Amino acid sequence: MKANFLYNFELDTETTWNNANIMKMEEWLKRMKEYEVLLHERKLLLEEAINPKLKKRKYPKMERGCIVKFFGGIHPKTNRLTLKKLFSVAGEVCFVDYKSGENEGLLRYKSSHAAKLSLSYFENKKIKQISDADTCLKLNLDYEPYTTKCSFEKEDYIKLQLVEDEEEKDYWKMIKQERKKKKEEERLENDRMRIEEGKEEQLRKKSHVVFADDFEDNF
Repeated sequence: MKANFLYNFELDTETTWNNANIMKMEEWLKRMKEYEVLLHERKLLLEEAINPKLKKRKYPKMERGCIVKFFGGIHPKTNRLTLKKLFSVAGEVCFVDYKSGENEGLLRYKSSHAAKLSLSYFENKKIKQISDADTCLKLNLDYEPYTTKCSFEKEDYIKLQLVEDEEEKDYWKMIKQERKKKKEEERLENDRMRIEEGKEEQLRKKSHVVFADDFEDNF
């Protein structure tokens, strides 16, 4: 009987003999090596996920006076990374809440002091983006405005406004809910990985391999 190869450790009914999978010795060694590498990577991910000392998620501190709204003067094709660099010129920005194509968004500064510095800076400098990747913060008087179908007038500078009172409370409430949702998703993913790990271990224990030469000797 001519033996066929079994690939990816999947059961092929045409090459089954007494619940044994048939393959060449060199093919088996190759597949086992690949499997051990994948299994090792999976174990590392699992250990990292269930051990808080190996993986610590950093959540924002709920400090008042750190949330700033920006509007006007934003290039319609800019992105969050560019805006983060632009708004960090006077104070460090931790996060930018912005959707492409819009002309406003929210900034979360590292501290209330950084937020105050940025409010003062942008109020005095009269700044706007001249391109989607602009982080140079040139004065509006130095160039002609970018023309597009969107409203982008010469006087349309970037303006900042501190988020306070109920609006600020609502923002942090939203962050707390998103954090809770993220933790639940991580818990479910960890459970799924544990189940898959157990299934793989059981499959490995139950798997029997008969090499092609041994198989042919029995017939």
